Amino acid sequence: MNTKRFIPLFLTLIIFFANKGNAQYLLLDSTLTVSSPMTFDSVRILSNGNLVADDSIAVLGNMMIDSGGVITHSQRLLSGLRLNVLGTLEIKSGGMIDVNGKGLLGGHRGGLFRKSGETYGSGDTIV
Repeated sequence: MNTKRFIPLFLTLIIFFANKGNAQYLLLDSTLTVSSPMTFDSVRILSNGNLVADDSIAVLGNMMIDSGGVITHSQRLLSGLRLNVLGTLEIKSGGMIDVNGKGLLGGHRGGLFRKSGETYGSGDTIV
């Protein structure tokens, strides 16, 4: 066996697989809640996928939301939805970024005693 050829090939394979281990590709077909900052190389949310982004998400490449896929955040989240996509953000027909009804409650919501809306007071408390 020729060891001179074997060693460089072995080192090349180690470097190749070590670099592959750092990549994080998210292919989502169920519900995932992100509650701490995360970075992905690419993200694809399939038709049954529901990404609840309660903290920041950075995507180094592209992000795609297929028809039926959703990105949202929890209701009344102070920081809101924070996405940083360095590549292309593609939302297919029927896919959505849904923040509808996720903010603070507005005023005049119906009923006799619901004339005031919500806001944040000192200390980031809802008043």
